[in-house]
Order: sequence, then C-alpha cells, then structure tokens
Amino acid sequence: MTVLRDLQNEIFVSIASVWEIAIKRASGKLAFAAPIAETVAKLGFELLPISATHAEHAGGLPRHHGDPFDRLLIAQAMLEGLVLGTQDAALGRYGVPRLGLARRAAEPRQPDETRPDGTGGSQPKTLRPP
Repeated sequence: MTVLRDLQNEIFVSIASVWEIAIKRASGKLAFAAPIAETVAKLGFELLPISATHAEHAGGLPRHHGDPFDRLLIAQAMLEGLVLGTQDAALGRYGVPRLGLARRAAEPRQPDETRPDGTGGSQPKTLRPP
C-alpha cells in the first residue's frame, strides 16, 4: 500500500496491538514467531504508548464495537489526531479518519481475524498524516 511505503508518513503501532498480538500468539490463534517490538522497529514503525488519558477515553466510548482493544485504538486515534488503518468497517461509527487496509484477493481470512463481537478485521494501525 502506497501510504504505508511513503516515508513522509509516520506510522504508529499501538502498544495495545502488540499486547493483542502477544495474547493471540500465546493462545495459538496467531502464528507470529518474531519478537513483535523488534519487528515493528525493523519495519520503521513507531510504538505508540498507552496513556491513562487514552485508557479513560476508551472506557467512555459508546459500545459501537465489542472489542476493547479496538476501542482503545479509536481513543488513541481521536486524542492523538491519527488516521486509523483497519479492515474493520464497524470502527467507522466512531468518526475517526480511517485508511482502509485491503486484503489481497488471494489472502484467506485467518482464524485470528474474528473479533469477540463476530466482526472480522486485522490489527489496526495508527497513522499520523504528513
């Protein structure tokens, strides 16, 4: 995707996504052997910490989406002025600018991409506009 390759864009991966990936890996729902933080750094992405303000804001969001990890990503995007990269259309109800990350036609949906509320998606990424 051009936006992800554009060196003018800062790309953030939330610590919430790192945590969710680690949980799914430990439960056997995701095959990802490499160290997550190391992989983020190798890709040239930045880790986005979770602040108390992020957590409090996420806790107060409407339950348009059942996944607390995704609500935390929404809160971070809102408070930090970021664009959220996601395949999950349900997150649009929060009004945060989104970049639709499309899956290639040949890529099958993986079991780890089913959310607790039954929606599909992959780990959203947060992007800061140039």
